[in-house]
Amino acid sequence: MIIMLRLKNIRIENGKAEADFYPEDSTTAGHIIVNLSNRKIISCDDVPGYGESYRGHARQHLLRMAEENNTATERTVMWY
Repeated sequence: MIIMLRLKNIRIENGKAEADFYPEDSTTAGHIIVNLSNRKIISCDDVPGYGESYRGHARQHLLRMAEENNTATERTVMWY
């Protein structure tokens, strides 16, 4: 089973990374903000009906993008 997450409106600046995230085929977005220095979530609005694993994958992907100086504003993340 492949699981998917879409990140949109990605911003990485001022020591923070943030994005709207859409689990699977949801039309409702959550929003996550991550502190880049301590790698912890500052705040997160989850999408009702979807588990916390989406939050974790969004966090990990934003951290990876920041480390790679990736400036993309949208991204699809898949795992299984």
